[in-house]
Amino acid sequence: MLKRAAGRLPLGLAQGLAGSAWRSAGASKSSLQSRNILSYAAWHQPAGGAVGGCGGSSIRSSSALAGRVPALAAVDARTAPAAWGARIFCSAAYPSAVQREDGLLDVPKPMAPHPVSHIKEEQRRRERIATFYFDHPVMNLGGEQVGTMPLATACFQQPLRKDLLQRVVLWQQFKKRADAIPVKNRSEVRGGGKKPWPQKGSGRARHGSIRSPLWKGGGKAMARKAKSWEYDMNKKVRRLALRVALSARMREGKLTIVEDLDIKTNKTAFMQQIIDKNGWDNALIIGTPLPETFKLACGNIGHVDVLPGIGANVYSILRRRNLIISKGGVEYLHKFLLRLPE
Repeated sequence: MLKRAAGRLPLGLAQGLAGSAWRSAGASKSSLQSRNILSYAAWHQPAGGAVGGCGGSSIRSSSALAGRVPALAAVDARTAPAAWGARIFCSAAYPSAVQREDGLLDVPKPMAPHPVSHIKEEQRRRERIATFYFDHPVMNLGGEQVGTMPLATACFQQPLRKDLLQRVVLWQQFKKRADAIPVKNRSEVRGGGKKPWPQKGSGRARHGSIRSPLWKGGGKAMARKAKSWEYDMNKKVRRLALRVALSARMREGKLTIVEDLDIKTNKTAFMQQIIDKNGWDNALIIGTPLPETFKLACGNIGHVDVLPGIGANVYSILRRRNLIISKGGVEYLHKFLLRLPE
């Protein structure tokens, strides 16, 4: 650490630290986000002033470097005696200090380590997508228009990309694919840790465990194991495919924006009347928030799926002919797909 600190000091001072003077290493802190390293070394020196591009202080804590500290006289570190004691900090990580008339040294507080306060927010900002907006009619559950809502062209007017849709649908299918039920072998069956009887002397056949495949209740020899066909897919590809699927339903005229999904009862018959009136016999309904009464009312209706905004996916959208999204669901999809600040 002393070498790291000395590498930031002026040439003469660094050579003095590496010479015959008594040295002790101070703290070295590094910030991963800011890549700003504060390194300073301590050696014995009575009093003095600013040396080269660095300042000196008898204060021992690194947090006390920002503020007013006693000034040191300019010295040559190569000829500094071993009896001196002071702390030297490098000015590479701090602004330049100003010496006052009363002999004190004003050391300005260090600048903020980095403008990024949260790494996830910065990553989301860099992934943000520029877009235009267009107005789309908003309906109620009775089929009447109650207003308009701006929709992003980057989410609902993307060109058709069948290759992306095929890739993401296969990824979803492989991810949820289930293998045959796994079977336990002799090492996975509970019990059987003790040898049932001695190897010799009993006249019975030799055995080491009652969970051997030869025993009733034992493990299965060559037991089949669950296999996973899951593989990774780039998040940007998945988000782009979701935007393409939404745009495909918009282009076909099968997308409906509703004001909310609040209904007065959770009866299936009441919900069936709404579906028959609007022609949503084969539909996916996405809502944020998703009322419990609406979920219960749609639970026993065939060919009608209900998902929260966070569960919107390409396969579910392509699986149904109609797509119904609430205003809250559209706002959630805008934030998620355009990487808008939360």
